[in-house]
Amino acid sequence: MIDKPRGRLAATRVLICIAMNPYRHLIRRWNWKTACLSAFSRGILILLANLSAGGTSAVGAMFAEVCYRALTSGFYSALTQAFRFAQPVWAASAIPMVLIPIVSDSGEFAMHGLRGTQRLGTTVAASVIFTAISTLFELFLMRRGVLVMGQNKRSLVEDLKSISQLIVDFSSDGTRLLFSIPIPPRRERSGRPTGMPVLPAFVGGKPVRAAAKPIE
Repeated sequence: MIDKPRGRLAATRVLICIAMNPYRHLIRRWNWKTACLSAFSRGILILLANLSAGGTSAVGAMFAEVCYRALTSGFYSALTQAFRFAQPVWAASAIPMVLIPIVSDSGEFAMHGLRGTQRLGTTVAASVIFTAISTLFELFLMRRGVLVMGQNKRSLVEDLKSISQLIVDFSSDGTRLLFSIPIPPRRERSGRPTGMPVLPAFVGGKPVRAAAKPIE
């Protein structure tokens, strides 16, 4: 897969791989967890943005948004996950932050325009800002193994428990942490993490290799 911590691909290469095989990287990795969370949060956002147009209009816009996000957000999250270990890190962060708002909010604009949402400008403006921030936060989470799909996925409950602490980390020092990728420790064939590199010890003036102590 293209989102491996070892043997990471260039961000441009990841984009090419996705374009060549969207079924494998987007459809098969449709992220139901982020689809549910996005539909819930976006529904509330659009409801509040349209309250001034009246309760009926606001509720209609909210339901339209929930349906749209429940269907599409899983694909956008799969796209975000594909870039979590790409290099250089700044490009792997910038590409989803720019590409996803353009694609997702263009579709949202068309959807709300066709259904006649009254506060269309306010709705799309609020959504674009929310999309840019949420995409960066989602990438921040996925680089730490949260809300991912595939081999290393966890339950939604476990992810939600981790998010509470990571929100604090992202808010306090989000810029620095966003542009760093935590790499899991390398493991030996036995499955245990390896220790630090072994440096030669000197006994009687002769170098002697000391055994490495595994990290517990």
